[in-house]
Order: sequence, then C-alpha cells, then structure tokens
Amino acid sequence: MQVSQGWPTWTLAQCLKTLEKLGTEALDVYNIPSHHWVQVDASWPHSVSTDTYLLFHCHNVKCLDLDKELAAVMRKNTHLRTNMPGDRSSV
Repeated sequence: MQVSQGWPTWTLAQCLKTLEKLGTEALDVYNIPSHHWVQVDASWPHSVSTDTYLLFHCHNVKCLDLDKELAAVMRKNTHLRTNMPGDRSSV
C-alpha cells in the first residue's frame, strides 16, 4: 500500500486495482477490538498506522482454518525488554 493523501486514514476505493479484482461483492472487514466481521462499503475510512492489519474477505465466503489464521496475525511477539513473563513462557 502506498501512502495516500488522507493518511492516516485509507479507503479501499483509493486502490482501484484491488477493487477491480474484488468486483462488486460486499466486503467484510475484521474489527480487531471486538473480534467480529463487519460489512463495509469501499468508501469506509480505515485508520491505519505502520503496524495496522486490515483483514478483508468477501461477504458469505467461508474460509478454511480462519480462526487459526486470525490467531497467527493477532499474536503479539514477546520481547525480553518489554515482556519478561511472556518471553519466559514462550521459551
């Protein structure tokens, strides 16, 4: 993704090549804090940063092992300096 004029917000409508590939299907975006999928329009503004994940999928599409994939994306890396107990438990 390239930095756009509206940074730190981004809309899928700004990425025309992606919209062409996805077509006109309704899209869901994963709401990380509430852990559920929300249907959005391509013009919906998403707040982004350098460590942001935007997870999209087509509405009514079932993904194999989705929970496993989401867990891998949401897993926080442990670091000795900031998370001594987490670092020890991961060893």
